[in-house]
Amino acid sequence: MRRWLITGASGFIGARVARLLAAAGDEVLGIGRKDANLLDVPAAVSVLQRAEPTHLMLLAWTTEHGKFWNDAANDDWLFATQALAEAFVRGGGEAIVGAGSCAEYEWNGSRCREDATPLVPATPYGRAKAALYASLTRLCLDRNARCAWGRVFFAYGPGEPAPKLIPSLIDAALDGRPLVLREPHRRLDFVHANDVASAFVALGSANANGAYNLATGRDVSIWDVAAEIAAQTRTDVGPERHETAPPAPDVTADVARLQALGWSAAFDLRSGMADAIAARRTSR
Repeated sequence: MRRWLITGASGFIGARVARLLAAAGDEVLGIGRKDANLLDVPAAVSVLQRAEPTHLMLLAWTTEHGKFWNDAANDDWLFATQALAEAFVRGGGEAIVGAGSCAEYEWNGSRCREDATPLVPATPYGRAKAALYASLTRLCLDRNARCAWGRVFFAYGPGEPAPKLIPSLIDAALDGRPLVLREPHRRLDFVHANDVASAFVALGSANANGAYNLATGRDVSIWDVAAEIAAQTRTDVGPERHETAPPAPDVTADVARLQALGWSAAFDLRSGMADAIAARRTSR
């Protein structure tokens, strides 16, 4: 039986991952604020050593909306996560699964591929994630451990903070307010949080190694997202178009590598928005 220690196990993605792993029969231990300050390396390592996990899932990071891209804490999380991973493999840990980001890639408008798209992150967040991937890869090679890295694209779903794009559009539609869009024609790879979680479980269960895009492989415009929300909330509110110049690049994933593990997305645009809308109705 795998014995997982999950950082960020109470978070937006982590809580879903923990439930899925437990349902699969694995032993799951979460480490969060109530257990230790993860940026306090000795305290976090102490929790790790007491838990004696065989597998480590690294999901905790700085995520405050509007801040995390340039947050100085990205470097703190990089250092602390490296230290925890090193303690894990030195103690005989078998496998690490880490959460990366599409922000590690150069956003040049082409479909992001793990083996082809340059890693040219444009933000401190992306640079810290790319540095952690490189560090974990070297560490696991040196210690004969497995390392799988999931680059998450644009995750959404129940539990997503209200200031973010999709919940803010849903709230506007439910309130009868205009759906104001800064980049209506920008196309992004939106992926439901449940699908992200199942992809992380696939990485942990399939002896995966290396980097994988955690996405749908489908690009959807922000305009289409807003139009779907307006249609499903049965309001007369239509998305307002507000162009910016120049628009940011489209960001879409190639997911062939992930699908080769037997994974597929359960949600499309319609079912994903329906789930997100139902959750917002309940939480309001």
